[in-house]
Amino acid sequence: MTSLKSLLQQYSDGAHAISVQLGADETLSDAQRHVAARGQDINRKTLRKDLQRVKQDNNRYFVVCAAMVVLLFVVSVGLVIVNLQNAAVVKIALSAFGVSAAGLITVMTNLWRVKSNTELLMILAINTDGETLKTVVNILAKAL
Repeated sequence: MTSLKSLLQQYSDGAHAISVQLGADETLSDAQRHVAARGQDINRKTLRKDLQRVKQDNNRYFVVCAAMVVLLFVVSVGLVIVNLQNAAVVKIALSAFGVSAAGLITVMTNLWRVKSNTELLMILAINTDGETLKTVVNILAKAL
């Protein structure tokens, strides 16, 4: 899985980081060779394809987290119903559900933020000029 941050760092012009390349690197894949260098425009088609892949990965993880929250809820309700007479088990089940659900919702919030940034970049890749797109990619690469 490629994260949005690493993807944007590939496309940024490197103004925020020191980068030295000594000779050709034959181990790089074709996807890594399209890194935007200074003075070059960003390949919009490849950027949109890479962003679409990040969006699909994030959607998959979001669905997994949502399913886990539902599963935790069903299991905790089942434990409460089965152990209605045992207050200690009910207390443990509800506290474990609360802590786990809070962690999963935090992860889901982060995934939603990445999804929003990814969709924004996909729209900007179509509707902006090269310099503006490069500036936005550089700013987001620094901010993430």
